[in-house]
Amino acid sequence: MLWKWKLARSLDDVLHLLNGESKYDHPVPDARICMTWRGDHPRFWVFATKAARTKEPYQGLGGWGCTLATEPDDVMRFLSNDDHYPGTGIHAQIAAAWAGDHHRFFVFYRNALPGHGPAPVPSEWGWKLATDADDALAFLNGSGAYSHPVSMARVATAHRDDHDEYFIFYQRSPDEGAAGTWQWQTVASADGVPGTADVKGQPPVDFQVVAPSDSVGSFQVFTHPGESLGGDAALTGARRAGG
Repeated sequence: MLWKWKLARSLDDVLHLLNGESKYDHPVPDARICMTWRGDHPRFWVFATKAARTKEPYQGLGGWGCTLATEPDDVMRFLSNDDHYPGTGIHAQIAAAWAGDHHRFFVFYRNALPGHGPAPVPSEWGWKLATDADDALAFLNGSGAYSHPVSMARVATAHRDDHDEYFIFYQRSPDEGAAGTWQWQTVASADGVPGTADVKGQPPVDFQVVAPSDSVGSFQVFTHPGESLGGDAALTGARRAGG
C-alpha cells in the first residue's frame, strides 16, 4: 500500500482531496492528517493511500466529512458515538492546533453506509494530555507511570506558546496484561513519512503522524506493529519510552 502526501492550506482543499472532488479525480481510501496554525489559518499535511480508481464506496464507507471542536471532550464524545453525535463511524483521524487563544480540533471521518462497513464503536474513548513524545509513548504502552496499554489511538499535537501538547484519544486494551508495542520516531520531512508505513514485509498495523511546530521542522510518527511482528519489531531509528 503506497502512501503519498500533499500540503493543503484550507479545509475545503483537504475534503476535495479526500473525496476526489474539484481538481481531484478519485477519492482517497485511507489517510493520516496533521496540522499547524500559521497566522490566522491552518496548514494541513495529508498523508494518503493511492486514490481509488472508482468513486464507489470504499469497504462500505461513505464519503469523508469533518467536524470541528474546541474541546477534547467533544472529540471524545464524537468518537464514542454518543447521543450528541449519532451515526459516526470508527474510521476517523484527528488534527489539532492552538489558534492563538483556543484549540481547534479537526476530526476527519467516514460514516459507514447502511448495512456495510465497520460496526459502531464497541466501547467508549478516553483522552489524555501528554507533556511530550516520550510521555505519550509511555502512556500508549502502559509503561513507566502508566499500567494499562492502549489498543487503539489517535494522536494530535498543538504547539501552544513555547511548548507542544500531545492529545491522545484512545481505547484501552481488553487484556490488562498485554504488552505495549507502540514506538515513535522523528522524520525530517514529509517526504520521509510514507516510508514509515510502506515497510516491505512488516507494515505497521496503525500509525499516527504529528507535526508539533514549524520551529521543530520535523514530523513525529507513532507506529503500532501489532502482535504478528512481536514486541521487539521496530522501525529503524525508533525510540522507546525512556530511551
